[in-house]
Amino acid sequence: MRCPHFVSLLAPVAAAALAAAPAFTQQAGVHRMYSPRLSSTTTYLVDQQGVEIHTWPSSFLAGVSVYMKDDGNLFRTIQTGYGGPGAGGGIQELAFDGTVVWDFRYDTGGVHAHHDIEPMPNGNVLVIAWEDRTAQEALDAGMDPRFVSGLIQPDHIIEVKPTGPTTGDIVWEWHVWDHLIQDYDDTKQNYGVVQDHPELIDINYPPMVQPQGELNHFNSVDYDEQRDLIVISSAFQNEIWIIDHSTTTAEAASHAGGAHGKGGDLLYRWGNPAAYRRGTPQDQVLFFQHSAKVVPERHPGAGNVTIFNNQALPTSEVLEIVLPINAQGRFFLLATGVYGPPGPIWRYQSPEFSSSLMSSAERLPNGNTLICSSFESRIFEVSPAGQVVWEITPGGFGFGFAFHSTYVRRSIWSDKKTLSTSAGGTVQYDLVAGSPFEDDIYLLLGTVSGTSPGIPFGGKKIPLNPDGYLTYTLSVRGSPLFVAQGGVCDAVGSATTQLVIPPGLFVGLEGLEMHHAFVVIDPVTAFPTHVSFAESLVFTP
Repeated sequence: MRCPHFVSLLAPVAAAALAAAPAFTQQAGVHRMYSPRLSSTTTYLVDQQGVEIHTWPSSFLAGVSVYMKDDGNLFRTIQTGYGGPGAGGGIQELAFDGTVVWDFRYDTGGVHAHHDIEPMPNGNVLVIAWEDRTAQEALDAGMDPRFVSGLIQPDHIIEVKPTGPTTGDIVWEWHVWDHLIQDYDDTKQNYGVVQDHPELIDINYPPMVQPQGELNHFNSVDYDEQRDLIVISSAFQNEIWIIDHSTTTAEAASHAGGAHGKGGDLLYRWGNPAAYRRGTPQDQVLFFQHSAKVVPERHPGAGNVTIFNNQALPTSEVLEIVLPINAQGRFFLLATGVYGPPGPIWRYQSPEFSSSLMSSAERLPNGNTLICSSFESRIFEVSPAGQVVWEITPGGFGFGFAFHSTYVRRSIWSDKKTLSTSAGGTVQYDLVAGSPFEDDIYLLLGTVSGTSPGIPFGGKKIPLNPDGYLTYTLSVRGSPLFVAQGGVCDAVGSATTQLVIPPGLFVGLEGLEMHHAFVVIDPVTAFPTHVSFAESLVFTP
């Protein structure tokens, strides 16, 4: 289907008029995704109306974490048997159609993945896991016998590089056990003055026997790509920690090496100075917190850290802190001898808002903050002024106690990123604009000239540069290269189209990169209501 008026509007001669045309709020492409814990085997994608627009079923009970990779595939944790708090044991990568492309286990040999994962820009994934240490090993590490009731489970972090459908190489790892200090037993090698070493972890803090023998209860891990750092939420210590990812595994097990010269020792910790004997209970700021996340580049507050502070009083709160980093890129202590800042730069707290466990918070590109309040079965968005501007309580399809929600910026998926020029083939594009666009017109467009600066259109920008291929996709009706290139969105604003490349058609053009994006058009006004970002397709021999 075509809208002739739409075609004329896109013509280059009308570019100036298009730039001045009325703007529409782009609602699609700002979807939310979550995976209910315990209550479901399914991961859900919902639009801004809370309408379920896509699901990824599983044969496993969902773990607690789900993320969208940059290429559009889904990363999620799964429960493989062990029933501890936040237990997982496995990580899966799924294509848009639910095909499992990677199914990795980390649940044998005295280790068990749990709680959170973090997809990395290099295609690897960071994984939080427990490792078993015997009671005797705990005593040998200077743990007070009063706190030893059996097996001890300190945390560690691994970086896994997928190598096959069910395999992966651990290319980097870091262990709490390598960075312990204690002042209980002066016969042990790690004996020292705790308050003199904020870079080390007191094995006897907090002073109690922990459930299931856990030492730390890590519940989130995040990667700071700009600074090559890893941010950890350690709930039992009521702190967030930052470690250096630039180290080798050997350096990460030591106290030297890496960009900061400290090996795997803590570069930074915040939330509870008592954990390193430099504060009192009155100085504690974090209380069984979750979801310590670095605000991404080009987001308001980039480089800061947001935290869901679960058991703060009188209710839960979301904090944003500015990391104390000097001009040389190093963390520093305040004059009081503790790590700053003295307080958050931003806080959201409300009498109607509280979740003592689980939950998440994430800064959005528009400056708002997406919050999942698990015990309320509520996902909502607040403005910088603290105004709730959007919310859903999607209990109708198994919301349960979701561990977190996450923002999904894409609304277009393709099942191939490369295509052989000699063999040809079909690339399927799934277009998921959202329920507000039911019965609107969609059209898939393409370019071979890149995505910037793009084309202004009706107050939006199509991320495709003008060239002959764009003109072709815009104006040719019934092209043999496409199936359902244009048409009408269904009830949830979705459509499927295909690019069909005959064998040999592009021989000699190996390395050529195409980009495709789709626009959604109001059939009455002929102005755009949604523009997706561009998907890349590279031709190979």
